[in-house]
Amino acid sequence: MMRRIFICLDDRNRPEDAPVDYKDTFIEFINPEIEYLSDETDELYEGCLSFPGHNGAITRSKKVKVKAQDRNG
Repeated sequence: MMRRIFICLDDRNRPEDAPVDYKDTFIEFINPEIEYLSDETDELYEGCLSFPGHNGAITRSKKVKVKAQDRNG
């Protein structure tokens, strides 16, 4: 069975003045499905850890709605 998995930092409740050792929380997404992409976009430079030093401008939607499972279903 093929699975797509990604993990991202959940900083929605992180105080702006949080210390460096602040305990961050993460959200896991298993088999995510994109339900909505906004028409409003932003362009940022991104790279890949597999190809150090290579990066490029990537255009992405500013808002995305994703449906996914976590490790508990």
